[in-house]
Amino acid sequence: MKQKFTLLELLTVIAVIAILAAMLLPALSKAKRVALTQHCINNLKQIGLALELYAADHDDRIPNINGEYMGSSINLIRMYGGLPFGLGKLLPDYGLSPLQLGCLQHDPMTPEAVKQGWDGSGAVLSAYLYRETQAGFHGRKHADGNAGKALVMDFSFRSAALSHSAHGFQSTNLLYNDGHAVTRHNTATPFERYTASGDSGAMTPPDCTLLWERADQEP
Repeated sequence: MKQKFTLLELLTVIAVIAILAAMLLPALSKAKRVALTQHCINNLKQIGLALELYAADHDDRIPNINGEYMGSSINLIRMYGGLPFGLGKLLPDYGLSPLQLGCLQHDPMTPEAVKQGWDGSGAVLSAYLYRETQAGFHGRKHADGNAGKALVMDFSFRSAALSHSAHGFQSTNLLYNDGHAVTRHNTATPFERYTASGDSGAMTPPDCTLLWERADQEP
């Protein structure tokens, strides 16, 4: 006669499986977060390479915002009517696709959202904040004063009417002028770390000088 599981044995097996699952799920969640963060880091490195190629073709100049250096940060990559802004000038001639200007952990500017916008006819925002010449960054990419300075970062923004949540406000990825990218701790509190705030609306982010100065000072 075949031996059957007793109810106690079955409950024991179920309990063991539940314990193992509880131990495994946090590790899987962490692995997923690491993978998504690395995807964002890779985006930034590709943006860094495209910036180098752009500068090589434009007398060592980084992209300006609107035909001149405005001295302000922006995550707008195209204005109504098809005019490219900032990082939008790297598309499509410098190896980037609109997907790489979105982030899988950015609400609402995911890769698909940015691509959808770029394929349309209106203004387009990206998941990344481009420094341009704000907070003392020189328009010539390899000017001495630009050494060690950040040039692009995740766009985290909070106001009464608008929110851009990069990595759930828990971390921020930054691209430095020499092409390396790092992950830093962030919070949802405006200007405490790397989250901006203001009343300027979606098209023109606020003065982000404090964010860039913090990025330049931290190792």
